[in-house]
Amino acid sequence: MMPEYLPLVVRSEEFHRLALKTAVGSLSPRTNWKALAKYEFALPSLHEQRRIADLLWSFERAAQAKANALEAARQAELAALAELYDEPEWPVRRVIEVGDVQLGMKREPNVHKGVDMRPYLRVANVGDDELFLDDVLEMNFAPAAFAKYVLRPDDVLLNEGQSLEYVGRAAMYRGEIEGCCFQMTLLRFRAGDEVLPEFALGWFRRCQRLGAFARVAKRTTSMAHLPAGLLSAQPIPVPPLSVQQRVVEQLEAARELRTTIAEDLAQTRSLMQRTLNVLLQGPQPVGEPADGFERRLWRGETWNEDGRR
Repeated sequence: MMPEYLPLVVRSEEFHRLALKTAVGSLSPRTNWKALAKYEFALPSLHEQRRIADLLWSFERAAQAKANALEAARQAELAALAELYDEPEWPVRRVIEVGDVQLGMKREPNVHKGVDMRPYLRVANVGDDELFLDDVLEMNFAPAAFAKYVLRPDDVLLNEGQSLEYVGRAAMYRGEIEGCCFQMTLLRFRAGDEVLPEFALGWFRRCQRLGAFARVAKRTTSMAHLPAGLLSAQPIPVPPLSVQQRVVEQLEAARELRTTIAEDLAQTRSLMQRTLNVLLQGPQPVGEPADGFERRLWRGETWNEDGRR
């Protein structure tokens, strides 16, 4: 077996399933060589190994180039956040003067069950300008609590308790989950008439990315906290709404570039994994693979570094 072929074998889904199946330990699952040594896989000729390796490592090079482009786009967006708000002549207010700051509801034993179970977001769901919605939990929000903690589109959510590096990390809720609430590991900022929600989001992201929240956060041994009162007291620039709109439009252009590259990178990695799984399965036992994608691969059609024929 070629050295270049072995890393592809251990990146296949079949190998990963074996590793998960043989893993022991609940907090830190681990497998061992004795279990993995029994893994069986199709081993083509050296010539075929070379063809497969050349194709899949070209995917890897393309993915790495796109990852580098994504990092450059993130740095450009950070530069935009730093520069667009750097206007000393803008009037400055306190956060509480231009919107409402609310800490989420505490998750206590008596809300684990009930007749008013609702989805809610917690610190694990909020990243930098993105929400992670593949693991949304539920708890009981009585009518009064629901009215207090329900989210509306354009609400900005910030991490209240996090590591020092990520405290205050902010993203916008855009109505992705109907009737969704939020838990006390998060703060909600609801903008008033003087500030655009997207403008406030950009300012909060700037504060977090440039370390302003970390400098004022309250620290414990392993965590940092940004209490509602502390966030409420923080400064926020409030230029005219027309100026805010121009800032928002420029930030949106930077965000769109970043998200476009991120989606392209995800597609490349997905196509690489699918191609890897198909090629490492070996020929199907009966006839040609039914899937058109698999048929093209097994006929030996060439693909460029973007995964296009």
